[in-house]
Amino acid sequence: MNEIYIGEIVGTHGIKGEVRLISEFREKEYAFLKGKKVYIGENRDEFVIRTYRHHKKYDMLTFEGIDDINEVIDMRFEKVYMKRQDIELKVPLEEEFVGLDVYFHEEKKGTVTGLLLRNMQDVLIIMNENQKYMIPIVNHFIKKVDLKKNRITLQNVEGFFYED
Repeated sequence: MNEIYIGEIVGTHGIKGEVRLISEFREKEYAFLKGKKVYIGENRDEFVIRTYRHHKKYDMLTFEGIDDINEVIDMRFEKVYMKRQDIELKVPLEEEFVGLDVYFHEEKKGTVTGLLLRNMQDVLIIMNENQKYMIPIVNHFIKKVDLKKNRITLQNVEGFFYED
C-alpha cells in the first residue's frame, strides 16, 4: 500500500467515539474529508471518516459506525495512515521527495534523505557519498519534481554546492 503517515491518536474526546489526533500533516483539507478512509495501527484497520474538526492543537475525528467511547479507547497511541491515491492533490506531497535523486545542470548531486518541515521554511536534506546539502523547498530553487523518473531538478543553486 502506498501510504502516507497522517498522525497519531493520543486520546478520546467525550463519550460518542471521537478521537484526538496529533498531526503535522499539512494537507488536512484534502485528507480529512467525510467518506475518506484511514488505516489505523500495525494491522492497518480500515475506518471511514464521518466527521472532522480542529480543536485546540488536536484534529478530532469520528468514524462511520462508531458511536461509543468503548469502541475507540484501544486506538490510543496508534498511528494513522492514508493511501496516497486517496489524497487528491495536483502537486507531490513533500513527504514524497524523500528517496528522489537530485540533479543540477544534468549532474546528480545526491539523494533526498530527509526533510526539515518548519513553519518558516521547509528544507530538503540531500546526501551524496561525501557531503550533506540543505536546499530550501521554494520554486526559486526547485525547477521540477518528477516522481515517475524518481528525480528532482534544481535551478539557481550554484552556491549551495560549493566544495573546498
